[in-house]
Amino acid sequence: MNRSFMGSPALVVVVVVGLSEIVLEAGAITILFAVTVEVVNEAGKDIADAARRRRTKKDECAEHYAKCMDKALSGEDGNHWRQTRCGACLRKCTRFDAWPTEVGNGSCDYNGWSKQQN
Repeated sequence: MNRSFMGSPALVVVVVVGLSEIVLEAGAITILFAVTVEVVNEAGKDIADAARRRRTKKDECAEHYAKCMDKALSGEDGNHWRQTRCGACLRKCTRFDAWPTEVGNGSCDYNGWSKQQN
């Protein structure tokens, strides 16, 4: 090996610059990997939250039932003894996953009815 290059400051600079490029590149890749893992983790959490918040057909039926019970239609008789019209509509809604337009003895459209008088 040539001893003339051993103490050369130029060689030291070249080696340090060469190593620093490798260290910087490896560091950048490591940081990029860490950021990617964090983004994927956050996306997974968002998807899980969205799935939990998703409304079900049962929620929609309950919402319609609450609106129906707030109207005077709630005083109308349903299909069975001691059942309200809104209760009959709810039962049909939970069975068929949609608020019905009518049940055996009348309409389930509560929008045309006035507010219930308490």
